[in-house]
Amino acid sequence: MSYFYPNSKEEWNQLLHEFYSDSNTPCCIKGKQNPHLYMERKCLPGLSLIQVQNVFPYDISWKSRIEEALFSMNFMLKGDLKYSLEEKNSEIKEGENNVLIMPKNTAHVLQFAANAPYSYRSCVLKQDYLENLVLRYPDQLGELYSEYKKEHLTFLSKNNLIVTSEMLMIISQIDQAFELGKTKNMYIEGKILELLSLQINYWHSCHNSSKIPSDELEKIRKAEYILISSVGKPPSVPALAAMVGLNSYKLKNGFKLVYSNTVFGHLLIYRMNKARHLLQNSELSILEVGMECGYEHSSHFCKAFKRKFGVTALQFRNRN
Repeated sequence: MSYFYPNSKEEWNQLLHEFYSDSNTPCCIKGKQNPHLYMERKCLPGLSLIQVQNVFPYDISWKSRIEEALFSMNFMLKGDLKYSLEEKNSEIKEGENNVLIMPKNTAHVLQFAANAPYSYRSCVLKQDYLENLVLRYPDQLGELYSEYKKEHLTFLSKNNLIVTSEMLMIISQIDQAFELGKTKNMYIEGKILELLSLQINYWHSCHNSSKIPSDELEKIRKAEYILISSVGKPPSVPALAAMVGLNSYKLKNGFKLVYSNTVFGHLLIYRMNKARHLLQNSELSILEVGMECGYEHSSHFCKAFKRKFGVTALQFRNRN
């Protein structure tokens, strides 16, 4: 780890160049007396993870040309980042994500506004790792990989996708995973694949939503609202379908298209994300957290939480 704080615009550009020019070497830069500077690259076999949290004192326009084809998963957690690829301007806003494929020698520019906070995560998959992944999951990754091999500048989604609470949870787990010791690489790789799966599923759900008649889509979203609002005593699928004027088949099929999950699978994700938030941000007891998330019995809550996150609710709270 190196401690550094640039004193001029030129030094900021040099810092960015040094950080981004080598994707194969671990690197961590902190501002010695400034908490706003944190840039880290962690390297695993076939993968590199980038974490940036920064406030620039100047307007910075950093220009570069990548030396090898790039497959990257990008998550903007704070700030709106403007950039250009081959002189075409674009932007990824706070709370958005996408998968980006850039051919070798792509010219790109990152534009950071002065005194604006930025926080983002990126995961870059190396070619050999990506090829192995495509062999395992051709239906999910074949189309993207085809664009990668053709050296086409491509996004997973034409419009940036939303960073969901489940994605935020996994990003947080990855950030903390380097404390796990010998098992961390296996754990992190699994979480990265889970993130990529969520990105692809979310894109499919957005794409599939357009296949549902607008009146049915409105009813499905209303059903989701009722389900979440009744987290303690959720209605059955037939009862929920009747509440919004659909039959059970259309409701269940609609949930799979829009939310990439079953009705109660979607509810479980909501319950677990709510539990995670309460454990991190409240002083409620484990029993009270379980009750807030719709569990009458603490044992049922604790079992569901450990199955989802791999640790007990108490262990999760102590870590955070």
